[in-house]
Amino acid sequence: MLVLVVAGVGAYLFFYSGDLIKTAVEEFGPEYLGADISVDAVDIDYVAGQGQIQNLVVGNRQGYAGSFAMSLDRIEITLDTVNLSDDLIVINRVLVDGASIAAVAVGKETNFQALMANLEANSGDRDERPATASTELETKFIVDRFSVTNADVKLDSDLLGESQMTISPINLSGVGRKTKGATAVEVGEQLLIPITQAITQAVISQGLELEGVQTRLLEKLRDKVPGVDNISDLFKKK
Repeated sequence: MLVLVVAGVGAYLFFYSGDLIKTAVEEFGPEYLGADISVDAVDIDYVAGQGQIQNLVVGNRQGYAGSFAMSLDRIEITLDTVNLSDDLIVINRVLVDGASIAAVAVGKETNFQALMANLEANSGDRDERPATASTELETKFIVDRFSVTNADVKLDSDLLGESQMTISPINLSGVGRKTKGATAVEVGEQLLIPITQAITQAVISQGLELEGVQTRLLEKLRDKVPGVDNISDLFKKK
């Protein structure tokens, strides 16, 4: 499911083969994030409500060096099969385990801020979204639990040089519940915010001031996800 929300691919893909989902992710993803996306394999068992996505790699937008921004070794998905429909898909849990994150800072901006900006631009009016995004992308999603564990983070800054950073596990709940469902792009934005927030916090701890980025991200997330009042709420165990 994380692939769908990151790439902005609609729920109808759940009812097709893993190969078709993989192809759609790699086609639609760049239009929403402004960066290449590749996937090794997608395996979804709709009857059991289980799935796994292997080696999802998100590239960088133009202007940022490095072969990737995120490389996600394994994404485990648990679907609510009772509430699986064309109009609404409820995901019990998305677990991202073993993420490799390559933060690139150019001046006081990072590659993740650039990805967020592109995703935000495509979460507005339908007329402003990529032309190839079909009406099926309006299917709504709810993600009850989202977790990122065992993330390895490296920073490459033109001001600070290279360094290794750590971020605490990220836990988020109730994404899309407040509005009784959210589009794939809207959910993708809400899930990328805490990742960007964690990276921003780690970058600032290295001595690079990012001019109020933490505050702006937290305000956006607080409006959309219940139970998030401060930065520490993003790292609570669920």
